[in-house]
Amino acid sequence: MCVSIIEAADGKTLTITVHSEFMVEDAGQIAMAIGALPPEANVDVDFRDAGHCEAPALERLADLMRSGRARIAVHGISGHLFKLLRYLGMPPEPAEPRT
Repeated sequence: MCVSIIEAADGKTLTITVHSEFMVEDAGQIAMAIGALPPEANVDVDFRDAGHCEAPALERLADLMRSGRARIAVHGISGHLFKLLRYLGMPPEPAEPRT
């Protein structure tokens, strides 16, 4: 797995860092972590260290974002991956493309 997940003491916030690659298994790990949170939790996903992202993993992330189970924000993502997430149905607000 290429992600680290840190849960805040309040039990309502996750900070996720993607290292080197973002694979389907990583997206599944994120989905499980979000499933354990209360509804409307906050999740920050940091892609600054990611060198490669599998399209199916991004699709799974976009599905999670659309589900509304948590407020998911992505940071440090390339413009290309940002466009791909938008194409896959990511809501418009919670992402900041890397320039």
